[in-house]
Amino acid sequence: MTMLKKYLLEVKDQLAKRNISINLRPEVMGKVSQFGTLDELLNLVAETGGPAPCIDFAHWRARTGKNNSYEEFCGTLAKIEKRLGKSALGNMHIHAAGIAFGDKGELHHLNLEESDFKYEELLRALNDFQVGGILICESPNLEDDARLLQTHYINLHNKNS
Repeated sequence: MTMLKKYLLEVKDQLAKRNISINLRPEVMGKVSQFGTLDELLNLVAETGGPAPCIDFAHWRARTGKNNSYEEFCGTLAKIEKRLGKSALGNMHIHAAGIAFGDKGELHHLNLEESDFKYEELLRALNDFQVGGILICESPNLEDDARLLQTHYINLHNKNS
Protein backbone atom coordinates (compact mmCIF):
# COMPACT_ATOMS: atom_id res chain seq x y z
CA MET A 1 0.00 0.00 0.00
CA THR A 2 2.95 2.34 0.50
CA MET A 3 3.46 2.84 -3.26
CA LEU A 4 -0.26 3.27 -3.89
CA LYS A 5 -0.48 5.80 -1.09
CA LYS A 6 2.54 7.68 -2.48
CA TYR A 7 1.08 7.86 -5.99
CA LEU A 8 -2.37 8.80 -4.78
CA LEU A 9 -0.91 11.69 -2.78
CA GLU A 10 1.07 12.72 -5.87
CA VAL A 11 -2.09 12.73 -8.01
CA LYS A 12 -3.93 14.78 -5.38
CA ASP A 13 -1.03 17.23 -5.26
CA GLN A 14 -0.88 17.60 -9.06
CA LEU A 15 -4.65 18.15 -9.26
CA ALA A 16 -4.46 20.82 -6.55
CA LYS A 17 -1.54 22.58 -8.29
CA ARG A 18 -3.56 22.73 -11.49
CA ASN A 19 -6.69 23.81 -9.64
CA ILE A 20 -8.57 20.78 -10.98
CA SER A 21 -11.50 19.74 -8.83
CA ILE A 22 -12.47 16.13 -9.39
CA ASN A 23 -13.47 13.36 -7.03
CA LEU A 24 -11.08 10.44 -6.96
CA ARG A 25 -12.79 7.28 -5.73
CA PRO A 26 -10.61 4.18 -5.28
CA GLU A 27 -12.90 1.19 -5.67
CA VAL A 28 -13.50 -2.06 -3.83
CA MET A 29 -12.16 -4.55 -6.37
CA GLY A 30 -13.66 -7.89 -7.31
CA LYS A 31 -10.61 -10.16 -7.54
CA VAL A 32 -8.90 -11.40 -4.40
CA SER A 33 -5.44 -10.80 -5.93
CA GLN A 34 -6.10 -7.06 -6.35
CA PHE A 35 -5.63 -4.25 -3.88
CA GLY A 36 -9.06 -3.07 -2.82
CA THR A 37 -10.63 -4.76 0.18
CA LEU A 38 -12.94 -2.60 2.22
CA ASP A 39 -10.37 -2.29 5.00
CA GLU A 40 -7.56 -1.45 2.55
CA LEU A 41 -9.62 1.34 1.02
CA LEU A 42 -10.77 2.73 4.36
CA ASN A 43 -7.16 2.76 5.58
CA LEU A 44 -5.97 4.43 2.37
CA VAL A 45 -8.66 7.10 2.62
CA ALA A 46 -7.99 7.71 6.33
CA GLU A 47 -4.20 7.91 5.83
CA THR A 48 -4.37 10.29 2.85
CA GLY A 49 -7.21 12.53 4.01
CA GLY A 50 -9.32 11.40 1.10
CA PRO A 51 -10.40 10.66 -1.51
CA ALA A 52 -13.56 8.85 -0.48
CA PRO A 53 -13.91 5.21 -1.49
CA CYS A 54 -16.15 3.75 -4.17
CA ILE A 55 -18.03 0.89 -2.56
CA ASP A 56 -18.83 -1.73 -5.18
CA PHE A 57 -21.15 -4.11 -3.36
CA ALA A 58 -21.01 -6.72 -6.14
CA HIS A 59 -17.20 -6.73 -6.02
CA TRP A 60 -17.25 -7.00 -2.24
CA ARG A 61 -19.59 -9.99 -2.58
CA ALA A 62 -17.28 -11.61 -5.16
CA ARG A 63 -14.19 -11.12 -2.96
CA THR A 64 -15.76 -12.52 0.18
CA GLY A 65 -18.39 -14.97 -1.06
CA LYS A 66 -20.80 -13.32 1.37
CA ASN A 67 -21.83 -9.72 2.10
CA ASN A 68 -25.21 -10.21 0.51
CA SER A 69 -27.73 -9.63 3.28
CA TYR A 70 -29.31 -6.67 5.01
CA GLU A 71 -27.24 -7.32 8.13
CA GLU A 72 -23.99 -7.54 6.13
CA PHE A 73 -24.78 -4.40 4.13
CA CYS A 74 -25.48 -2.60 7.41
CA GLY A 75 -22.17 -3.92 8.77
CA THR A 76 -20.32 -2.46 5.79
CA LEU A 77 -22.03 0.91 6.18
CA ALA A 78 -21.39 0.93 9.94
CA LYS A 79 -17.70 0.21 9.32
CA ILE A 80 -17.49 3.12 6.87
CA GLU A 81 -19.23 5.42 9.33
CA LYS A 82 -16.99 4.34 12.21
CA ARG A 83 -13.76 4.74 10.22
CA LEU A 84 -14.57 7.85 8.15
CA GLY A 85 -17.43 9.50 10.04
CA LYS A 86 -21.13 10.02 9.42
CA SER A 87 -20.40 12.60 6.71
CA ALA A 88 -18.85 9.84 4.55
CA LEU A 89 -22.27 8.19 4.33
CA GLY A 90 -23.79 11.41 3.06
CA ASN A 91 -21.61 11.52 -0.03
CA MET A 92 -21.06 7.96 -1.17
CA HIS A 93 -20.20 6.59 -4.59
CA ILE A 94 -21.70 3.10 -4.91
CA HIS A 95 -21.73 0.48 -7.64
CA ALA A 96 -24.31 -2.31 -7.73
CA ALA A 97 -24.94 -5.24 -10.04
CA GLY A 98 -25.39 -8.95 -9.97
CA ILE A 99 -22.12 -10.84 -10.13
CA ALA A 100 -20.76 -14.27 -10.98
CA PHE A 101 -17.70 -15.22 -8.97
CA GLY A 102 -15.41 -18.09 -8.08
CA ASP A 103 -12.60 -18.84 -5.64
CA LYS A 104 -10.48 -15.99 -7.05
CA GLY A 105 -13.31 -13.47 -7.00
CA GLU A 106 -15.17 -11.72 -9.80
CA LEU A 107 -15.86 -13.49 -13.08
CA HIS A 108 -18.39 -11.09 -14.66
CA HIS A 109 -21.37 -8.89 -13.88
CA LEU A 110 -24.92 -10.19 -14.20
CA ASN A 111 -28.33 -8.61 -14.55
CA LEU A 112 -29.89 -8.11 -11.13
CA GLU A 113 -32.83 -10.45 -11.60
CA GLU A 114 -30.55 -13.16 -13.05
CA SER A 115 -28.34 -13.09 -9.98
CA ASP A 116 -28.61 -13.84 -6.29
CA PHE A 117 -27.62 -10.27 -5.35
CA LYS A 118 -30.07 -9.05 -2.72
CA TYR A 119 -30.41 -5.54 -4.09
CA GLU A 120 -33.67 -4.87 -2.21
CA GLU A 121 -31.85 -5.53 1.06
CA LEU A 122 -29.01 -3.24 -0.03
CA LEU A 123 -31.49 -0.49 -0.81
CA ARG A 124 -33.15 -0.96 2.58
CA ALA A 125 -29.76 -0.66 4.32
CA LEU A 126 -28.90 2.46 2.31
CA ASN A 127 -32.25 3.97 3.25
CA ASP A 128 -31.93 3.04 6.93
CA PHE A 129 -28.43 4.56 7.14
CA GLN A 130 -29.66 7.65 5.26
CA VAL A 131 -26.92 7.25 2.66
CA GLY A 132 -26.58 10.02 0.12
CA GLY A 133 -24.53 10.31 -3.04
CA ILE A 134 -24.52 8.33 -6.25
CA LEU A 135 -25.43 4.72 -6.98
CA ILE A 136 -24.31 3.46 -10.39
CA CYS A 137 -25.73 0.28 -11.85
CA GLU A 138 -23.09 -1.83 -13.59
CA SER A 139 -25.17 -4.73 -14.81
CA PRO A 140 -25.07 -5.77 -18.49
CA ASN A 141 -28.61 -4.40 -18.88
CA LEU A 142 -27.90 -1.21 -17.01
CA GLU A 143 -30.87 0.85 -18.19
CA ASP A 144 -33.49 -1.65 -17.05
CA ASP A 145 -31.61 -2.53 -13.87
CA ALA A 146 -31.04 1.13 -13.00
CA ARG A 147 -34.77 1.69 -13.39
CA LEU A 148 -35.44 -1.40 -11.24
CA LEU A 149 -33.18 -0.04 -8.49
CA GLN A 150 -34.76 3.40 -8.73
CA THR A 151 -38.31 2.04 -8.57
CA HIS A 152 -37.56 -0.17 -5.56
CA TYR A 153 -35.78 2.66 -3.76
CA ILE A 154 -38.56 5.18 -4.38
CA ASN A 155 -41.17 2.67 -3.19
CA LEU A 156 -39.11 1.87 -0.10
CA HIS A 157 -38.48 5.53 0.66
CA ASN A 158 -42.17 6.46 0.19
CA LYS A 159 -43.25 3.55 2.38
CA ASN A 160 -40.95 4.74 5.19
CA SER A 161 -41.90 8.44 4.91
